[in-house]
Amino acid sequence: MFLLGVNYWPRRHNIKMWKEWNPDDIREDLDTLRGLGVRALRFFILAEDFFDPHGRASEESMAKLRHFMDLLAERGLLGYPTLIVGHMSGRNWAIPWASSSRA
Repeated sequence: MFLLGVNYWPRRHNIKMWKEWNPDDIREDLDTLRGLGVRALRFFILAEDFFDPHGRASEESMAKLRHFMDLLAERGLLGYPTLIVGHMSGRNWAIPWASSSRA
């Protein structure tokens, strides 16, 4: 079997997926992707949305991640997370536990 996959950000919320969490929009996207033959998604965890200044994961964000993984599983989709995103699409994103004085 050929495994067709894509990089995924929700079409309505894009990189603000975790801040503007909307499971209904995500369900709709996943159903569309599944209908197009997509079987795997690479998704991104922005450090600033998940971690505090000490590098501890937020319970709220972890609950969203579990919910997202459940939505994938319900549709038979595989999920491949990029666990800590600090740079994407030409922009640097905050790493909460990194000192601003470090290069």
